[in-house]
Amino acid sequence: MKASRDKLTRLFTALALMIGALVGTAWAAQTASAATAVRAVPATSLSICSNSPIPSGYVVTAVFGPGGVCSGNLASYTIQTPYSPMSVCSNSPIPSGYVVTAVFGPGGTCSGNLASYTIQTP
Repeated sequence: MKASRDKLTRLFTALALMIGALVGTAWAAQTASAATAVRAVPATSLSICSNSPIPSGYVVTAVFGPGGVCSGNLASYTIQTPYSPMSVCSNSPIPSGYVVTAVFGPGGTCSGNLASYTIQTP
């Protein structure tokens, strides 16, 4: 009788350990998934001249006046893929799925009379 009770105790202990491992693994996976969904990693920025179209899926994050890397009277733009929240220049396209949540006057990284916007996903 005692041998049967010992086997039953070991079986319940093993079962409890297996359930604990499954619950722990599921919790860790859910936590990791939630942590990665908070914010996308921004792309490396790219400089283009103001006479180039802004590629689809990119936003303008800085504008530098003439006399830089672009010849003639052309300004240069720094562009990158959007993430939420981020600051963009007022001449930037606002990507689908994003909204403007703040507007700041001229200055900062957007030269000339350009304002800057904070954009984010709702």
